[in-house]
Amino acid sequence: ALMQAAGGSEAHVDDKGKGTIPQHIITLLVQVCGTRGAPHDQAAEKLRDLMHDRQNAKLVAQEDWPLEALARPLMDGTDRSRVACAACFRHIALDARGSERIVQSPLILTALVTALRDGDDQTRQKAAAALGNLAWRSEASREIIISTSGVMDGLQLLLRFGPPPGRESALAALSNLTLNQRCTLQLAGAPEALSELVGEMLTGSAKGQVLS
Repeated sequence: ALMQAAGGSEAHVDDKGKGTIPQHIITLLVQVCGTRGAPHDQAAEKLRDLMHDRQNAKLVAQEDWPLEALARPLMDGTDRSRVACAACFRHIALDARGSERIVQSPLILTALVTALRDGDDQTRQKAAAALGNLAWRSEASREIIISTSGVMDGLQLLLRFGPPPGRESALAALSNLTLNQRCTLQLAGAPEALSELVGEMLTGSAKGQVLS
């Protein structure tokens, strides 16, 4: 299996998200994410656009509190804010420091599992992509992710029953996680999920085949 960052083909820099911006602006947007209503959703979506620039992702990942603020909408936010914040984590997970902070935070990992379990189709896909990118970073990250309650069940359910984009992200995440022996053993004990994983590797989409 090849390790590869999940959701890479979707990442792009457009006019809305091009270039770094002052840190105080990003800080303000993160703070607004902790409010309710339309400004909350709009701030989350603006941050999602800005995360396409790696320097902006690095700014957010400099401290724990902005990441924890972004995690809260994953648990009790609107569908719009959940999708946007899950997409933010997909990008932040590709930053070395950001990835380290995420896997060291039970709050954030629990929020990603909640999004994976309870979110709409887009949220579940983005959460799976974030987990796949975290698993891509290191064996230590994979061990922590596998030990987080609900991750394996959520990914397996998305792989079996999700729409094609969600299945692809779940496949990418599980492909990265199976580089850990304990994960491989868990899947061996879940024959239906293992059959789905192997089937996607052999006959799935071109993206799924590459990721596997």
